[in-house]
Amino acid sequence: MRERFDSDRWGHNWLYVIAARNVPTWAAQWAQGELSAADPADKPKLDRMNDYVSNVLARVW
Repeated sequence: MRERFDSDRWGHNWLYVIAARNVPTWAAQWAQGELSAADPADKPKLDRMNDYVSNVLARVW
């Protein structure tokens, strides 16, 4: 995970890195600004990643 965090691909953002553990392709698109909450096709992807990240953070905090 540290390597992903250090990579420019993930924007040095732990939320993207955590999401990438579950769905790396979508997380990369999210990190690069290619997904939009306004796009109905992207909403399920963003919801899944947000749910996963929330679940992971709830377990560690």
